[in-house]
Amino acid sequence: MGTKNKFKYPYKGIQHLDSLAKALSIPIQELIEISRQANNLYIAQPPIKKDSSEKRYTFGAKSRLKKILIRINNIFLKRVQYPDFIQNVKGKSYITNAQKHVNSKIIFNEDIKNFFPSTKRKWILLVWKDFFHFSNEVAECLTNLTTKDGFLPQGAETSTYLANLIFFDIEPQLYANFTNQGLMYTRYVDNISISSKSNIEGNKKSRDGT
Repeated sequence: MGTKNKFKYPYKGIQHLDSLAKALSIPIQELIEISRQANNLYIAQPPIKKDSSEKRYTFGAKSRLKKILIRINNIFLKRVQYPDFIQNVKGKSYITNAQKHVNSKIIFNEDIKNFFPSTKRKWILLVWKDFFHFSNEVAECLTNLTTKDGFLPQGAETSTYLANLIFFDIEPQLYANFTNQGLMYTRYVDNISISSKSNIEGNKKSRDGT
């Protein structure tokens, strides 16, 4: 599996809260205070209607939290090297995502239902611990800052980047499995696309078959 199709963070993991505070250019006591209050610093936005029966709920962040989330993006999340199959990062778009599947004979598109509210705090904690290799106390602090009510809040500055990383431990192998079958796999946030330049046997068109 080529390195271009792996998630990579090419820096050492932060092990102490004072080091995190320095990296984010914020006094440590302020960082701890905002981390403890973060759950109440998210603001619910008017729901967006997806269709006649479903609504999408999004959140903004109050200024005290928002400035920290922007710094988390700039210092950590934007420095991640994302694999080619992730299509909603700098230099890519829904257009490049579509181009990956041009001239295919068959295309499967599937949205992950309720992706953001289904992305639980425990998985965000694992991203900070097991992908970034931050210590428990640093990972807990960052998880407090980037989640609300135990889930990933859609619309927050850090949420799309964290959504890209949520499958960091299994997605490269999933991509390799599809590639070995002659299939193209891409993901644009919560939308997964799989295509083939040739016809697919009937038993391989199911989720179990692939």
